Amino acid sequence: MTGNSARRENPRGVAGTIGDPVSELDRRWDRVGRNAAYMAGASFLIGTVLFLLDAADLLGKGPEYHATAAGQLQDEANFWAAYFNHQHRILWTSWAAI
Repeated sequence: MTGNSARRENPRGVAGTIGDPVSELDRRWDRVGRNAAYMAGASFLIGTVLFLLDAADLLGKGPEYHATAAGQLQDEANFWAAYFNHQHRILWTSWAAI
């Protein structure tokens, strides 16, 4: 038997009781789930720390919007290009430090 059907059938006829033998497949999936949770937790923590450091301008000052004679559309394009460049630099600098 494979998968969950092996877990459901046991001598007592009760699924998931304490002391039931756990298959190797279940152990592997438990390990996959645990590792995925660790990765998600670490990623969330790193993202939060980077956000807080950036919000405090400890990773460099972010770009500021400047109105020029080129027009609002060009000014916004310049601002967003500089902003995404700033975020890109933060991400790759922190990734290289790991």
